[in-house]
Amino acid sequence: MSNEKISFTEVEVEALTGLRVKTLQRWRYLNQGPRFVRLGRCVRYPAADLRHWIDSQAGGGERPAATGVARQ
Repeated sequence: MSNEKISFTEVEVEALTGLRVKTLQRWRYLNQGPRFVRLGRCVRYPAADLRHWIDSQAGGGERPAATGVARQ
């Protein structure tokens, strides 16, 4: 088995992303933010889902090249 984590606690997510635990808790209440799993009273964020959510938040940076339209 790999040493790679399969899920993170909300404190670990806070350390990884800079999002405060209270923000994660509010987002769970509002059904927003990264996907989470409840194991009894424990909340975990699956690593693959957290990575997907982070990737989906990307904005700015390079834009796709315009197709067929030349500026003059």
